[in-house]
Amino acid sequence: MKNISELSGIHHGEVLTVVGKGKSLERLRLEHLEGVVMAINHAIEVVESLHPDNSLYSLQKDHLYFYPQKSTLLLHEREALAEIDGVDYEPVYSFDVERDFKIRWNLPSVVIAEKLGVLFGCKRVVYLCCDAVTDGNTDTFGIPPTKPRDYLLHGELVRKHASIPVEWKRIT
Repeated sequence: MKNISELSGIHHGEVLTVVGKGKSLERLRLEHLEGVVMAINHAIEVVESLHPDNSLYSLQKDHLYFYPQKSTLLLHEREALAEIDGVDYEPVYSFDVERDFKIRWNLPSVVIAEKLGVLFGCKRVVYLCCDAVTDGNTDTFGIPPTKPRDYLLHGELVRKHASIPVEWKRIT
C-alpha cells in the first residue's frame, strides 16, 4: 500500500469527474465521463461497467463496500482501512483526511474528492450523480441511503472547502 502523497500532481491541468451514488447513477453513460474519473464507494461498479478509457479511481472513505475491477483504490485510513484486516488488491493508496488535507475526518466523500483533485493537480471538479445537490432528491442507487438529509448539505460543504472550481451536473 502506498501513501496518497505519491499521486501529487499526477493529473496536472485535467478535469476530475466525481461520480456519486444518487439514483441518476442508473442513467450514467460513457459520454458523461470527462477527464480523470473518481467514483464514490459502490458507484465504481457502474463506472467500470461502462469500460471507460479514462484514468479511474475508487474512493472508499466511509466503508470498503466494493473492490474495483481495475481502478486505483483510494482508502481512508480512519474509516475504510480501519474496518478490514488487509487489502488484497493493487494499486492501493491510503490517506488520512486530517493529516493529508487538514480538514475534519468526518466530512463527506464529496468534499474529500475535491481535495484529492487538488492533490492530483486538477484544474476543476465536475460532480455527477449527486442528485441531492442538483435536484433535492436523496434517493440512492443500489443500496439505501445512510444519512439522506445530510446529502442536501453536500453542495454547500464542498463550496465552503473547495480550493479549485467545482460544478454539479445533472444526469438526465
